[in-house]
Amino acid sequence: MEDIVELGVDLSSNWKFKDGDLVLVENKDNLIQSILNRLNCDYDCLDLFYYEYGSVLSSFLGWKKTDETLEFIRLEVESTLEQEPRLTDFSVDVYYNKVGKIV
Repeated sequence: MEDIVELGVDLSSNWKFKDGDLVLVENKDNLIQSILNRLNCDYDCLDLFYYEYGSVLSSFLGWKKTDETLEFIRLEVESTLEQEPRLTDFSVDVYYNKVGKIV
């Protein structure tokens, strides 16, 4: 397995303390946290700090369970991930599991 190159450092989004200081996330964990933050943040909610940050995934809540819905969600996830400069080669697959959740 390749060594992880420097992928940045940030405060952990769980806001825990260790030895009197906030816990940090680094490298792979920082990238994962960054992706989750980007996907879960409403689009342009942080427009004072970032240009075109976030996604519109929450707007799909309540949509019918169809292949078209899946395709819209896939496209939104893909376009949101393309905003992350540390990601260069990825693919997005979405589907409904046995209980109807999108995974």
